[in-house]
Amino acid sequence: CDYIPLITLVGQRSVSDLGTPLSEVPFCVLDLETTGVGPDSCQIPEVGAIRVEVGLETGRFQTLVNPQTGIPPQVTVITGITQAMVIDAPTIAEVLPSFLEFLSDAVIVGHNVSFDISFLNAAALRLGYGRLPNRSTDTLGLARRLIRREVRNLKLSSLAAHFRSPTTPNHRALDDTIATAHVFW
Repeated sequence: CDYIPLITLVGQRSVSDLGTPLSEVPFCVLDLETTGVGPDSCQIPEVGAIRVEVGLETGRFQTLVNPQTGIPPQVTVITGITQAMVIDAPTIAEVLPSFLEFLSDAVIVGHNVSFDISFLNAAALRLGYGRLPNRSTDTLGLARRLIRREVRNLKLSSLAAHFRSPTTPNHRALDDTIATAHVFW
């Protein structure tokens, strides 16, 4: 009887069948601050991202964004972002082209990444760019599957503490991105 690997029997591809080695996949770790929870009625006042290629950070993207609407007081309490901070900031229409160029074909990584992608897609659609074609991976989903029983909750702050991130998440886009990158790696 010939030996047939178990992976072949269950239909799962081996790592070598997947093509590009994981170490060569470009990642863009992303975090947005928003004025609320609905991408159709709320806006983005801050974008932070780190691009990682061949396992090394190759760039950072950080900007405040003028949401062209008021910053709700509860958002200021959580993020520290005030209306005065964003009044002279570029609009999302001015920020999005350079952010999309920075993002390029990278896999988007984030904590509860579908939330951030929903805001980016809403802005991209409004501005005529279409939906982001990038694949994504979620540190929240990974934590649910891999370490759920090891941590008290799955908040980014708890995961960052668990993995001893040198950056404490503080509801500011770039710091949260740095902590998310540490949790992801």
